[in-house]
Amino acid sequence: MIIHPDINNTPDRPVIKFRTPKELMDLNLELGRAMKSQGWALGTRFTVQFINHEKTNLLSTAEFVVSDREESFITNDDNPYAPTSKDIVTYRAFQVSDWWYSELGLEIRNTPEPEPEILALKLGYDKTTKMHQVRFGTEVRFENQFKGKCQEYIRDEQRV
Repeated sequence: MIIHPDINNTPDRPVIKFRTPKELMDLNLELGRAMKSQGWALGTRFTVQFINHEKTNLLSTAEFVVSDREESFITNDDNPYAPTSKDIVTYRAFQVSDWWYSELGLEIRNTPEPEPEILALKLGYDKTTKMHQVRFGTEVRFENQFKGKCQEYIRDEQRV
């Protein structure tokens, strides 16, 4: 769920604060909505900040500038008695600074890599050949119709 951003218009520079993690949202779409709702002019510099849900820590921040503002007027004349018209305004922003991440934000963004699988001898049963198998990863090391023999093989290998 995306929480609507807090937009603070200060005399220096407007600030847009998002409480949704940056990785979970389409920033271009959300910035376009914010710029349209504020009606900013071309060249307006603003700051985008990502804060935690409780609004206690700043996770990341960057500066942007309104680089494109296009306005178009569309009229639909399908019904001659009640023509409809729309004024469509689209905005684009250009990032003028690199993203700054706080150490807390890096901890949240850098999820730990999955641990590599430790290869060990595993006992399994192959239904097609109706044999018990001792596997090391995908390689079949030992195969026998008796499960006890495969278990003995594993014990012998672990002793070495």
